[in-house]
Amino acid sequence: MTKTRSSFFVNMEQYSREQIDAIIEEQLRSGKTQKEIFADTGKTINYIMELKKKLIAAGKLSDEAIEQARNVRKKQAFIADSKVQKILQYAKEGLSQTDIAYEVKSNQNAISRTLKKLKKYGVITQEEIDEARKRYDLEVKYDDLRRDRIKEALEAGRLKSEFASEVGLTQRGARIIQNSLIEEGRLNQEEVDRAVATKGKEAQRRARVVELLKQGYLYSEVTEVEGYTPVTVRKIKDKAISDGVFTEEEYQQKRALRRQEQKQLPKAEKEADQALEEVVLKMLKDGKDMFYMRRKTGKSKKEIQTAVKKLMQEERITDDEIKEARKKAAEELERKVLIGLKKGESQREIVDSFGEGEVSLQAVQTVIERLKEKGKITDEQIAIYKFEAEQGEKELQAFVLRGIKQGLSRVNMAKQDETGYFTEARIKHAIRRMKAQGIITDKDLKQGKKARKKDIKNKAKEKRKTISKTVLTMLLDGASTEEIASALGYKEETARLKISELKKQGKITDEQIKSARQKREESEKREKDVLYSNYKNNLNRARKWYKGDSEPTDAQINGLVGESLVAANQLVDRNLVSKDELKLMFDVLLEARKIDLSNVLGISKIYLKQSDFQNAVYTLNYSRSFFSEENDLKQIDTVVKSISLYRRKMEAVQMMQQKYPLDVIGQRTKLGTDEILALQTRVQNGPMQRKSSNKKEINENIFPEFLDV
Repeated sequence: MTKTRSSFFVNMEQYSREQIDAIIEEQLRSGKTQKEIFADTGKTINYIMELKKKLIAAGKLSDEAIEQARNVRKKQAFIADSKVQKILQYAKEGLSQTDIAYEVKSNQNAISRTLKKLKKYGVITQEEIDEARKRYDLEVKYDDLRRDRIKEALEAGRLKSEFASEVGLTQRGARIIQNSLIEEGRLNQEEVDRAVATKGKEAQRRARVVELLKQGYLYSEVTEVEGYTPVTVRKIKDKAISDGVFTEEEYQQKRALRRQEQKQLPKAEKEADQALEEVVLKMLKDGKDMFYMRRKTGKSKKEIQTAVKKLMQEERITDDEIKEARKKAAEELERKVLIGLKKGESQREIVDSFGEGEVSLQAVQTVIERLKEKGKITDEQIAIYKFEAEQGEKELQAFVLRGIKQGLSRVNMAKQDETGYFTEARIKHAIRRMKAQGIITDKDLKQGKKARKKDIKNKAKEKRKTISKTVLTMLLDGASTEEIASALGYKEETARLKISELKKQGKITDEQIKSARQKREESEKREKDVLYSNYKNNLNRARKWYKGDSEPTDAQINGLVGESLVAANQLVDRNLVSKDELKLMFDVLLEARKIDLSNVLGISKIYLKQSDFQNAVYTLNYSRSFFSEENDLKQIDTVVKSISLYRRKMEAVQMMQQKYPLDVIGQRTKLGTDEILALQTRVQNGPMQRKSSNKKEINENIFPEFLDV
């Protein structure tokens, strides 16, 4: 389909009415809405509707064809959606709607509607869904490894919601195995219920509630800590009283004391609780577990749990978000441990590669066992990787010795290794082993650092000498302070300081600087005068050719125009190039049978420097008929569009200088960013920053590089 131009950037009047109507007809035929066509062509909705009626009346289009095309677009957009693709994948794997809703973080009704649409579009059938579920049930039902682990978990009194994800199943999958075990007589439902009540986390949780009630905690406080509803807390309390754990009078006395304590709670403690909540929230988002949070904060398990419950009640984080964060953290930990094993690192080296206290040795050992279970690595592979690492030990020691002699730190040694094999952790352990073996001593390390400092000092001294020599050379060549600062990457104040130092050393005087700059100015003036004279001579030759005094070749015409443009680029800033002269160049150029595209673009560029956007675009559009190569035409179109973008940005700068509201300026340049990306061209300063107040900097950097072709 022909690519249309937005009227925001290019005036649609350059196209004929027939061309515009053809574009709109093609877009109607493809199923685009009237709003989409308006966005592409800039034509009003009424215009598009009238044209649509005419096309239908002429028999070129029909409402049915348009509606059918729109339905096809809707179908394609729906099926291509990433979330829909995930739902389709899970359905083919045999997951129920409840399971799918859990996996994609949605509700069951939304999953049901999506599956109905997929069945309607013929992407999947109900028979395929039923067959996949049967297959899933059979695979789960006879998975011996999972059956054994689920049996152990149920006998330990754990709930399916706690352990299902650990064995890679949904709660429904765990329920299938539980029912199968009960059918086979390997489990008894009453025993499972009894285990949950006596052994499992639920029993422990209820015991914690009783302890809190004995301390006089309010129902609402217990709810915050353990997550039960107030009704359930009351039932647990009633049972504890009936069992003789405490009496109602004792509970009421403790409750009254606690209320008094709550009223007297210092403000500092409340602020400390809020600070703890912020720390816990960050750790939860990073996927950290309870053990890590307790170790880092120094708080008890109950205090951490209270903070988590409060964060969830305030909806600052959800249970699903916590699970997702921990899942990602576990995957990242597995990835890093696997990389460490493949590098031949020991478990201790892997632990040291993380931040201090980030990962424990036990956690790494657990991850390694999990990687073995998943088949991602074996004991034999680990042994091979370690053997290969040991073979490189001598090379590592030689590398470290060289680094020590140079006085490098562990970090800088690691940076010098391009392979990435000699990590900071490896170097640290290598130094430790070499010291234990007597290969190096602390004295060697100190001497290396001393030699390094001396080397750095000498290099700095040499660099200062080189800079002084450069500044002196540039001053004698007549360079300004600004030019010297730019060449050395310094601020002007620093460049002035360097010049002042040279004066104090007697290497140069103010008279010499002034004389050098005067000579340079005279030299540049002579060069510009010669340049201007040659430019005028070329224009005179062009006028004679245009009058028909001679018949130059295509090469002579393009050569003359190209040479004139080089001079014009240097003269235009001094207002020595007129629009009539540019028009003469273009007219002479059109006399050639074969025109160089670079000359056409060069003329447009100079028009653009003069802020003459109309002639810049006119030159390019008029020249289109003289080119037939697709690349040439594409380049012309790209530059036309880019000039329109540049004009829009210049208007925004003018608006800023006139103190227009920043949101208006931002709106004027908003589409500019998208167009730059679409064109895949470079604009030197990118989209204008809204908060910038340096008008000079904007004007200097806004000129587009895309015309330097």
